[in-house]
Amino acid sequence: MAGELSGPARRHCETSGFVAAPAPTGDYGIDVHIETGLTGLGSGDLLAAVQDMMVTPLWMSLVWLVHALVVMLEWAFTIDLLDSPAASGVSRALQRMQAAITEPWLVLALATASALAAYNGLLRRRVAETLGQAVVMVAMMAGGLWLIAEPTGTVGALGAWANRAAIGTLAVTVRGTPAHPGQALADSMQAVYSLAIEGPWCYLEFGAVDWCSDPAQLDPKLREAGLQIAAGERSLVGCRSTQTLIAPCAPSGSAEAGTLQRGAELLKEARSNGAIFLALPANGPGRNSISAQGSLLQAICRSPDETRCEGPTASQAEFRTDSGTWSRVGGLLLITVGVLGMVLLLGFIAVRLLSAATLGLLCLLLAPGMVLAPAFGEGGRALFRRWVSRLIGAVVAKLLFSFLLGVVLAVEGILASMVALGWWTQWLLMSAFWWGAYLHRHEALGLTGGALSREHHRPVRFLPGRLSGALRPHRVLLGAGRRLGDAGSGPPEVTRRPRRSPAGAPTAGGPGPLAADPPPRSESNAGGAEGTASEHRLEGEHVGVQEPESSVLRDAREVAAGRKKYLGIGRP
Repeated sequence: MAGELSGPARRHCETSGFVAAPAPTGDYGIDVHIETGLTGLGSGDLLAAVQDMMVTPLWMSLVWLVHALVVMLEWAFTIDLLDSPAASGVSRALQRMQAAITEPWLVLALATASALAAYNGLLRRRVAETLGQAVVMVAMMAGGLWLIAEPTGTVGALGAWANRAAIGTLAVTVRGTPAHPGQALADSMQAVYSLAIEGPWCYLEFGAVDWCSDPAQLDPKLREAGLQIAAGERSLVGCRSTQTLIAPCAPSGSAEAGTLQRGAELLKEARSNGAIFLALPANGPGRNSISAQGSLLQAICRSPDETRCEGPTASQAEFRTDSGTWSRVGGLLLITVGVLGMVLLLGFIAVRLLSAATLGLLCLLLAPGMVLAPAFGEGGRALFRRWVSRLIGAVVAKLLFSFLLGVVLAVEGILASMVALGWWTQWLLMSAFWWGAYLHRHEALGLTGGALSREHHRPVRFLPGRLSGALRPHRVLLGAGRRLGDAGSGPPEVTRRPRRSPAGAPTAGGPGPLAADPPPRSESNAGGAEGTASEHRLEGEHVGVQEPESSVLRDAREVAAGRKKYLGIGRP
């Protein structure tokens, strides 16, 4: 997909090592400019310690954590273990396992299958069923052997299609079109990094996100200072002297020369105040020195005293001093909560995408053993079907998680476009979305995966008492069926439950108590005659239910009439 990357995305890869960040990861550190005393016990020393030992390490940990997350998401869409140079090693491993497992045990498996077929076909006289099972077994084993012989042409081809479909699904969800999926992935990763790192960095560095990121608010003096620093860095390549910054010269072609050239290019291409600062290392002289001629801090402070800056950018310059310490601490805590929610949500999706690739490889390596399973009866064939479904499910699982990732990125884009709300309001809304989506991630997957199917297996304990009582004629029919041998009459028809007297005897003309009826209550039971009368009224309300005649009752009627000797088809 590198051919689909735009020019800025390619420069991001060359500058920062991955497609999402326009500057090196270390440049996203925050500048601290607090004067400390000699004793180390003053207020400035305490505030400097807070920023150096708590704010800066925590923030850089978040920066590297998001960096790792973005790289994981890139890997999830670019690494295919079944359709890559690594597939040749998989093919060799399958062939070795086939020689060690499949071929030695194939004779025993076929002998077992022959014995089972002879038993079912000859002794149990299930010829048609046995032939069908034999055809299914042969088809399963042949398919498994074909998969072992051609893993790249079978599962690998399916995996390649799934990868193209997955990144196309992401492109459709994010941009509305499947065209240029590689560029859509790069733009999505850049949007993730910008939301999680660039916006919070602007607040922690200047205390003003709009001033930092909006090209319309580019400060002319800061821009001029950046171009002067870029010219000075170019002059350092090849050991030419410079008058702007004190820095060692770098021989042409060295790593230091490449770093200086990339920094000069970033300064020249910068179109916002924050981009100018990100072109230089954090806490370096060109970015954070108040005394060096032409530094960026001097350009926005416009005063030799960093605590008494002047001009429209004075507050942005003084935010790195002791006056901005507690604002940085409070803002960093809220930023940390939001970033952790995003890392958990997108990390969950990235891990599922990567685990789908590894699970597909694991299922593929089980093929030499699974190909023998269909020979061992219905249980073996069921095991083979589960294995095939797991293999196919692991290969095409990227489609589901790509769609889920695309939905998450689309919602983030909608929230990021609400600039009228202010950056902090946007950040709190996005943090709530990230945490809410993560906490309900299994419900979202269950709706698509059918996890709610267990609702169909709930017992009927929630039925009302009157409705559950209406199911009692089933027990009446079973009790009557056990006495059909003595009755010799037709099928019983339940029309109305007989009323009982308080003593438990049936009413005049009614049949005797049925075997499935509950024992009558005595007069001394709790509730007395009133409870018994209410039971009589409830039982009298059970109208007749005409049940469909079962085979057991039909056989019982035939035996009672003398037209059949035994129940069922066998001997008693």
